[in-house]
Amino acid sequence: MDHCSQRQLATEWHVVRCRTIVIMSFILKANLTRRNKDEEGDMSGDDQGEEDDGISVKKKQRTEKMAAAALCVGIGSFSDPPDIPGLAHFLEHMVFMGSEKYPDENSFDLFIKNYGGSDNASTDCERTIFQFEVQQKCFQEALLRFAQFFVSPLLKEDSTDRELEAVDSEFQMSLPSDTYRKAQLLGGMCVNDHPMGKFMWGNTESIKTRPAEQGINVYQRLREFRERNYSSHYMTLVVQSQETLDTLESWVKASFSDIPNNNLPKETFIHHGQPFDSKSTRSFTKHPKKIKTETGIRNDFCHKIDIRHNIVVKL
Repeated sequence: MDHCSQRQLATEWHVVRCRTIVIMSFILKANLTRRNKDEEGDMSGDDQGEEDDGISVKKKQRTEKMAAAALCVGIGSFSDPPDIPGLAHFLEHMVFMGSEKYPDENSFDLFIKNYGGSDNASTDCERTIFQFEVQQKCFQEALLRFAQFFVSPLLKEDSTDRELEAVDSEFQMSLPSDTYRKAQLLGGMCVNDHPMGKFMWGNTESIKTRPAEQGINVYQRLREFRERNYSSHYMTLVVQSQETLDTLESWVKASFSDIPNNNLPKETFIHHGQPFDSKSTRSFTKHPKKIKTETGIRNDFCHKIDIRHNIVVKL
């Protein structure tokens, strides 16, 4: 959402009780890019040749028929309670499991896929994002269905075990990833009590096993967490479509006006200061080590990594 600055036509409606940015369809955005007529007239011969085989034409026609929306809730894993690590990620999964108006667990997902679209969600440190794309012709109904996840989600207790399995499965699949290993390693190097050091992913042990041992009602805490943090004044909505701005405004007002607003101040983390303190954290020092390969050629790009605890190693 931070990449929509160029040629952006936007407006914000406080009457909706959530900041709403409507972006016109000529904004370049991932695979929803739509070329305007001037750009079509300036296409090179190579581009025209690509269109002759029908591939580019079909792709262009598909993207012109698509619309998209994304809603960002301004809270994330930094807000996890210390006794239930991963609760924000778990809630992200539970939100998509039906609403009071559309109670079937998979109704939104099936609706989107039936009209050639897709949906997804992700939890970051200080934000949680829900998004979808779908054919233009059913965008209005998609917005109505999508909004109900934030107006009145079901959060059924009998769905918690299934979604916890999904969260745990994501965690297990991330274990071989060097990217996630590095993130967890850096988190372990943070100063004490900094939110960067939290276990943000969540798994069965952190969300179910350990809380049960401590007598914690995770389902009750999940609902309390949503009521505290999924407030409209923490939310930003982006919609992208070929419809007129007035039309999109009316659709957004009709769909999202009922999202509750608790008017509570948003949690901040600036008082924690910097996550790393060179005097008390581990230091990584790379020592170049010359070795010989099987061909006898020296390789100066191999390194031995020394890890020191509470020591600053000088080169």
